[in-house]
Amino acid sequence: MAARELRISLTTQLSNYEVDAGTLTVPGSATRAQLSKLVNELLDREKPLPFDFIVNEQFLRSTLADVVQEHNLQAEEELSVEYVLALLPPQPQATASECCGL
Repeated sequence: MAARELRISLTTQLSNYEVDAGTLTVPGSATRAQLSKLVNELLDREKPLPFDFIVNEQFLRSTLADVVQEHNLQAEEELSVEYVLALLPPQPQATASECCGL
């Protein structure tokens, strides 16, 4: 059974993007995109940045509740969730023939 709410603490090694939010209660259904929105709100950023999240030494690719279940973690315990800047997908680049007329 998926946890309805989880207690998390957000950590980062990015000194420019640290938040001091203490323990937060979030839905177990929270995804990377929802946590990224939360961090941007806590940082009070006008232009949001994409963040990735690491839970139990793995990038979050589903929901927090899924991670708790997959790793047999206790839903009652506070989860440490580290956030890092997400890498954007590569942008198409011009080939040599397109840029140089070859």
